[in-house]
Amino acid sequence: MKTSVFTILFTLFFSANSIFASRNRSSSSRKGRRGSKTLKLRVTNQSYRQPLSGFFVMVHNSYTTPLYVRGSRDVPASQALAELAENGNPQDLYEMYKDATGVLSVDIHTTDVGPLGPGYSTTIEVEVNDDYPLVTIASMAVNTNDCFVAINGANLNSGQVLDLVGLDAGTEENNELCECIPGPACAGMGNDEQASNPVCAGNGEGFVHIHRGIQQNGNLTGLEDWRNPMVRVVVD
Repeated sequence: MKTSVFTILFTLFFSANSIFASRNRSSSSRKGRRGSKTLKLRVTNQSYRQPLSGFFVMVHNSYTTPLYVRGSRDVPASQALAELAENGNPQDLYEMYKDATGVLSVDIHTTDVGPLGPGYSTTIEVEVNDDYPLVTIASMAVNTNDCFVAINGANLNSGQVLDLVGLDAGTEENNELCECIPGPACAGMGNDEQASNPVCAGNGEGFVHIHRGIQQNGNLTGLEDWRNPMVRVVVD
């Protein structure tokens, strides 16, 4: 299901910094800062034609329900993760986790120009401490049905380099039809103002797994395909 995707993306890109940052500061200030340190995550899109949506960002501890469990049919993706993976909208994840157990802070990180394009980088800053040492981030590869990249509750330290593969949320069939693709590869080809498109609903694989890439069985071409990893994260 696609919901006016570029409206969602660009609204988030230009409003999230002020709205969500203020909420983030107020929630973090109420919690301990023992052993506090700031980490800078330099995120680089290494794909050829897969822009990345706004990022969901969370600092938490092991008491928090993880963003996903890979390879388990017993633990399918949440509806909030499906909204990110299918529509590039991280707001549902923000709402899901903002008051959740074990969470220090949640945020939505965007660039000044919209989706993070191939070959470009952005820096995400997070503040962790001894009680809340784990970092989660997630973003959609927008020229897909339901592909996303993520760091899932990692204890990060300066100097680390992480290569992130494309993950399939398993919530939407990979039909590669432009009615169901929110990214620029399908601009003007049927993905505008799709408030609720039944073509896109259901028939997903039912569990989070490594994405198989673009199979060219719909409107997408081999130009939108990729070879993992999709994203590199350098921690400073």
